Amino acid sequence: MTGRSGSRQFGLRMSAIVIAILVGLLLLSVGCADRLIYLSPPGAIPGPPLGDDPAPPTHRLLLIHGFGAYPAQLSRLWLAAVHLLPENCEVYLVPGLDPKMGVFEKSGPAKNVQLLEQFLQSQEIPLANLHIVSHSMGGLVARAFAAEHPGAVNQVFLIGTPNGGVKMLNGLHLEGWCTPEGIVQFNTRYPPAPEVLWYIIAGARYRQPLTGAFWEGVPNDGLVGTESVLSFRELCGDSIFCETQTVPFTHPDLNWGENLLDSQRCIRWVLERVLMDLRGDIDSPAATGSE
Repeated sequence: MTGRSGSRQFGLRMSAIVIAILVGLLLLSVGCADRLIYLSPPGAIPGPPLGDDPAPPTHRLLLIHGFGAYPAQLSRLWLAAVHLLPENCEVYLVPGLDPKMGVFEKSGPAKNVQLLEQFLQSQEIPLANLHIVSHSMGGLVARAFAAEHPGAVNQVFLIGTPNGGVKMLNGLHLEGWCTPEGIVQFNTRYPPAPEVLWYIIAGARYRQPLTGAFWEGVPNDGLVGTESVLSFRELCGDSIFCETQTVPFTHPDLNWGENLLDSQRCIRWVLERVLMDLRGDIDSPAATGSE
């Protein structure tokens, strides 16, 4: 009886402690309510005071994955960084895209462009004030989407995107649209939208022959050649804004997010430029580059 009574008393004490903790958390949340509601996140654009001009328009940041990937691969670090964005900027991991990215389709990325359009419709997202962050072949989907919807996209970030094609795809689909030969037709059909601010991140880890990507020239990031990624600058010429950045990896282990340091550098570089655009700090049409 003594043991059973002691167990019951211990259970009652633990229940009282748990209840006390829950009540404390509730009171703390009530006490912090004003701060949680009215304190803007770091880097946010301050909203107008009550009674003044209406709130700024809503912007949407779309994250598009690459070949053989899925949205969760982009979520681990990106979602931890979105608190740096303004209160009027929503973030979406675009689901439902064909992970093969249309490599074996004659129509190229047309299917995924259509799936992206359907996703925007399902979320009632208007074709305006869009910012697209795309990885690898997802960037070709973003390019095609921006070309087919003039005025809908403010910025496009192409991270490790094979704008000049991928040589190793010759072994999978010799006449494919994303080989170095086939991409010429794609680039003709989907030139850079002139009203979009374009940003390119290329990987250049491997600089010695016989290392890195199979069949790719050097330097490369282990899968896509640096020259292929940066060839987009030639498509933009001098009249379309295009800024470039080079990091060691954009495709480590087929998932650039697994390299923590380069992932952080990419995310910081991207978010800084999204904030600059929302603040109206970007007005130069000149092409720029940095290492």
